[in-house]
Amino acid sequence: MCGTPEFMAPEFVLSTGYDKGVDWWALGCIAVEMYSGRAPFDFDGDLKKTFKAVCLIGMGRKKLDLPKQLLKKGLEEAASLSRMLLTKASDRLGNENSDAVLKHPYFDSLDKGELDKQGVTAPYIPKITSNTDSSNFRQDGEDMEDEEVESFFGTNDWCKGF
Repeated sequence: MCGTPEFMAPEFVLSTGYDKGVDWWALGCIAVEMYSGRAPFDFDGDLKKTFKAVCLIGMGRKKLDLPKQLLKKGLEEAASLSRMLLTKASDRLGNENSDAVLKHPYFDSLDKGELDKQGVTAPYIPKITSNTDSSNFRQDGEDMEDEEVESFFGTNDWCKGF
């Protein structure tokens, strides 16, 4: 397996064939994580639960449960974008036309002309002192410890019948 399991689109997990829609799914995952600090399908490393939640959404049997951080006033467009990206492939924003993603109201404040010219400046640029500077990845002033993650060697059999 290559990639972040919590970001894998349902069509990838189910091996039903995929296209650029998996990237729009991943963007939805990143948006949720930016606002909540957690991946939308993070079950503390339990990949069976993760893939089950992803597959249920991918088959249209369940809708995304937004984290409470995205339900705050002023984040309606971020919540809307996340919901529209984290849905089954045929309903996913960008499915028929990638331009539809940038036309979502979430991106209204973005100057698309400047973006095309690569003239957009990031609103926050972290200070980096060297190629190995990890100071921007510390929490509460402490060094983060490497987390050991167990590899998944199972099958997709648990998805059958959903």
